[in-house]
Amino acid sequence: MKEKKEKKTEKVETEKTVETTILKKSKINIILSILILIIGVLIILELTTKIVSKNLNTFKHFFFRTVGIESKEGNTIGNINNYGYLAEDNNYFYYMCPTENGQYIGISKVSKKDLTGPQTMLIQGTWEIASINSYGDYIYFVTFSQNEVDENDKDADEIDNKIHRVRKNGDQKDEVINDNEFHNDSYKIAVVDGKVYYIGADECIWYMDLNGHHKTRLNENASGFEAINDKYILYNMPEFKDGEETSTSYIMNRNGKNARKINGDRIFTPIIYKNEIYYLTQDRYLHKMDLNGKNDIMLSDAKIYNLNVSDDGIFYLSYTLDEEGNPQAMHINRMDLDGKNNKRLTTLREYTTSICLGKEKVFFLDSDSDSGYMELMSSDGKQKIDLFKLNYSDYYYMDELIEENNEETENTDETGTETEAQVDPNQQGTEPTDAQNTGEQTE
Repeated sequence: MKEKKEKKTEKVETEKTVETTILKKSKINIILSILILIIGVLIILELTTKIVSKNLNTFKHFFFRTVGIESKEGNTIGNINNYGYLAEDNNYFYYMCPTENGQYIGISKVSKKDLTGPQTMLIQGTWEIASINSYGDYIYFVTFSQNEVDENDKDADEIDNKIHRVRKNGDQKDEVINDNEFHNDSYKIAVVDGKVYYIGADECIWYMDLNGHHKTRLNENASGFEAINDKYILYNMPEFKDGEETSTSYIMNRNGKNARKINGDRIFTPIIYKNEIYYLTQDRYLHKMDLNGKNDIMLSDAKIYNLNVSDDGIFYLSYTLDEEGNPQAMHINRMDLDGKNNKRLTTLREYTTSICLGKEKVFFLDSDSDSGYMELMSSDGKQKIDLFKLNYSDYYYMDELIEENNEETENTDETGTETEAQVDPNQQGTEPTDAQNTGEQTE
């Protein structure tokens, strides 16, 4: 009987030992499975990070456009290089546009879903407009006009230049966030990642908050800038080569660090796009290269007079020349990002100085002897819409009326009779009737 109990006890202990061993193995297997899963996830994340890092701009472009999240940049480098006459968000195009009589210049918007539908003018004034940026709930832009100054006053500021912002829905008055605190010869601003970048009166690169506060100088070398995106700033620096003054192009991180030469030369009209730089040589030939200046490729041996780049391709201006080499006609052309499939999209009535790009659209100015046009063309050149048409006869007629009114006002003033108050043309929300890091800050 005792032996049976001992055997039974031994059997139970053996079973417990086996059960414990099985449980331990089971736990180890579970732990190993979890570790394998974690390692697999880490490998996938690492591969994904490398892919995304390699093609970050492509990823952002696709994500923002597809999911509907606004970009961290208020406009593209290519558009800013082309005076920034067009910007966009998910729903609207925003563009520089005169009023019906051509007396004032403003910014209008039109729905992407109804390009031939109503256009809303957000702001207008007696100025020139450039560098339109669409960021968040606001449109940011530059205005400049001529000041009347005493020619003997050497310190007088001949240019009245300001950086503004206005709400996209037009329910707020124009807000000046920088009043003549930047360089007179610069029309460029870039709104990037919650900051407004501009060239200061000292020719250095500055940035400020979206409301104009905390103005900060980024560098001290009076370089200005040629291009800014969310990662890099590209600029030129004067240098002496073989006893002659020239310029060399540099690139640095957006925080002002790690400045380095690109390829040892100066490049013209540079556009950073998808981790490559598209640019023109001094002889106006189109090239592209890596950000470090390597893998430089000539994309066209034809002379190009301006360019812009987007997912839709490379767009550029060219001339048809006569036998003596004189320009006869200007054209807008397109090619793939690798330089292939070069095609003429349209021949202009006269000429234009810029080509701005939106999603699957090309915006440009044109004119003939009777009218001026603002046109929006599909990126394949098959469709074209006149967003605005100014009849010069109306413009000159208004000029005559204004001149007559001014003469009458002067005559009335001389007789001592009261004159009516003049209406300020700078009105917002109106509906047109026609189509080296210094860290220096200042408040």
